[in-house]
Amino acid sequence: MASLLVLGGWISLPQTAEASGERDEAYRSLSTQRKHQIERLKEYREKGIFPLNHEEPDKPVYVFVGPDGELCAVANLIIQSGGQELVQRIAKENNHLRIADVTEGPVFDWILRSGLTKEECVLIQEPYIGDDDSERRRIQRHLSQVEETLLEKTEESLQVAVDRFLTTEELYRTLSAQRKLQIERVREYRERGVFPLNHENPGEPVFVFMGPDGELCAVANLVFESGGQELVRRIARENNHLRISDVTDGPVLQWILSSGLTKEECAFIQKPYIGDDDDEVRRIQSHLIEVEEKLIDEGETSLRIAVARALAIQS
Repeated sequence: MASLLVLGGWISLPQTAEASGERDEAYRSLSTQRKHQIERLKEYREKGIFPLNHEEPDKPVYVFVGPDGELCAVANLIIQSGGQELVQRIAKENNHLRIADVTEGPVFDWILRSGLTKEECVLIQEPYIGDDDSERRRIQRHLSQVEETLLEKTEESLQVAVDRFLTTEELYRTLSAQRKLQIERVREYRERGVFPLNHENPGEPVFVFMGPDGELCAVANLVFESGGQELVRRIARENNHLRISDVTDGPVLQWILSSGLTKEECAFIQKPYIGDDDDEVRRIQSHLIEVEEKLIDEGETSLRIAVARALAIQS
């Protein structure tokens, strides 16, 4: 059963997938995808057109797309699955991408739906050492061994792939519901217009988690409304100028992981206070309108990132 770390500990996610037959459907879909990937890998090996290593021969280098458009084995699988734009973006932004380093984002999402496990994708992506025919033959031998491994371990790997896919989808549904709640809470908080403000050093940006009369900053309000009242009070006592961007562990990070928001979004929500008058109230309200728009506009992308990060903490 999948679970999620929240303020009070681990909670179980509802097993709707098992009850609805979603597992059988996921198995059939991923099994079909896996067959396609193995066929594509065989065709790719037989063509023998690889990026190779023209930059630093004799030193292992990962190359996603070569200078003449040659694709590495994983890039080829993504392209054949309809991910042309994704491959082009990786080639432009991070052409030495290592699949082993992927923990979130569109490549992570592709792996989940590929019928392969991440470990198998790491195995497929061989670094290039040379730039001649002997290197080409080495890559072909490697891919031939990979094909055998994928075929031999199909059932075992499919069960792992299905488990990960269903856990991710359950977590997606859970965090999607949480994200909708957070956006609604931001809106209600903005409309109330009761903020801590900066009574200590007007004119100087200051983060204030809780004001002298119990007024909550935007993030403190979200944590409070999510059941984290004691956490908010403890932060107010121990570190009332807490910056979300500085949080790397502990209960606040646990809350972020269960909120449906990303850490970057929470840091954006938390605006420092400059003044202590009505102009400052209006400034914060204007900022929160921008926050709401951003959370809605970037919903799907951010939600997938939030899911991947929550999964990483569990593993």
